[in-house]
Amino acid sequence: YQLPIIKNHLLTMQRYPDGITGEAFYQKNASDYFPSWIKTFSVEKSEGGMVDYVVATHEQTIVYLVNQATLTLHYWLSKYTKLHYPDRIIFDLDPSVNNFSRIKAAALLIKKICEDLGLPSYAMTTGSRGIHIYIPLKPGHTFEEVDIVASFIAHKMIEARPKEFTLEVRKNKRGTKIFIDTLRNRYNATAVVPYSVRAYEKAPVAMPLWLSLIHI
Repeated sequence: YQLPIIKNHLLTMQRYPDGITGEAFYQKNASDYFPSWIKTFSVEKSEGGMVDYVVATHEQTIVYLVNQATLTLHYWLSKYTKLHYPDRIIFDLDPSVNNFSRIKAAALLIKKICEDLGLPSYAMTTGSRGIHIYIPLKPGHTFEEVDIVASFIAHKMIEARPKEFTLEVRKNKRGTKIFIDTLRNRYNATAVVPYSVRAYEKAPVAMPLWLSLIHI
């Protein structure tokens, strides 16, 4: 179920070698001991040096990472073959207070705005309190261009309901408003992989609510 959605995307591992109550860490670089059949791709860091990311190419790759105590996978919004051209836009609706009905209403508002713009959109629970909204794209626009579109839609939401939504990054400045996080639509930013398990009690899952993602 995961692979068709994230195939050829770069992965970041969130590993829990001592269980969800133990120490956890994020890992971008493929470990030296990873088998040679796992594909990696090197990306230059802004501060210098390289990161060797694991690429999602086979189901076996995902199984291997799970066996390395990776509970949650995160991925780039672009394929390694077109690294600077994302194939999706993602909105992360992050509530300031635990009220899922408001999150659902926000997701439906994005859907309406997207329909007015002629854009398909799909929802996914995150395994936490929020919802991700996906807009599939044909790669060809830069992250900078995609970020402009994401910001435009977010501002349309705020214009429609200014008392309900915000783009304020600082939590102490949001009040009870829902944060429309568009920051994932930038080069080297990541999002949680659909169907990933989250490290909480009862193992909630980032669950797509679409029947099938449009495959680019």
